Amino acid sequence: MCKLCKKLYKTFYKQDKKAVVKEVTKTEEIKEEKEMDYKLESFPYLIQTDNKLFSSTTCYPTSMAMAMKWCMKIASYSEYEIGCPLSMQLEDYITQITESKETKAWIKRNVSKYGAWMLNYKPRTLAYVEEYIFNKLMNPLGFKSRFSANITYGAYCKHIKENNMPIVLHGDFSTVSPVAGHIVCGVGFRDDDNSVIVMDPYGNSLLDKYKSHTKGKYAVYPVNLVMKDKKREKLWGQIIERI
Repeated sequence: MCKLCKKLYKTFYKQDKKAVVKEVTKTEEIKEEKEMDYKLESFPYLIQTDNKLFSSTTCYPTSMAMAMKWCMKIASYSEYEIGCPLSMQLEDYITQITESKETKAWIKRNVSKYGAWMLNYKPRTLAYVEEYIFNKLMNPLGFKSRFSANITYGAYCKHIKENNMPIVLHGDFSTVSPVAGHIVCGVGFRDDDNSVIVMDPYGNSLLDKYKSHTKGKYAVYPVNLVMKDKKREKLWGQIIERI
């Protein structure tokens, strides 16, 4: 190889090598960025505005319905097999049960356990009622719900990633939309900026302040929107687990 050829070879080889190293580094950065994001893929998404029963106040039953559909998908069960009529949406079926005489009697029997304050609220808005209904329908399939008001962000991320199960979250969206108390289904996280990835049955509070009610699939929210304690340190939610 002549001296000129050797010089050209070395010059272009070094440039090419730098480009390859740069590209590999860029690829690793993209991979690392993706690893910071985690979500339950192909998770069922439901909107509450098409509910036949109390559509404006059924974010809780709708979010729990999404969690149930995920469990039934894993267990290969149909809604009909857990008692939901073919002519009814699952979220309406859950609402029907929460507002039934049987459930209201259950609330009265458990006042000493949870407190008389429960009598002042609609059953469909109560965490312990939603927990009770979920367990009534899903325990036979091998799943349970456990309400907690002491969930850290780290525990939330760990549960979703390690167990591949959602956590139905309580939120306060009054700082970004006209909606204050609201329930969403937590299905992932974006760890680089402490965000939660959720299925919001009412839409996307950050996108258009809930003017549209169909854009809440895999919505990304800052975690402070779903921290309900006064210090904004803990999440409240229904932890969905395998029995």
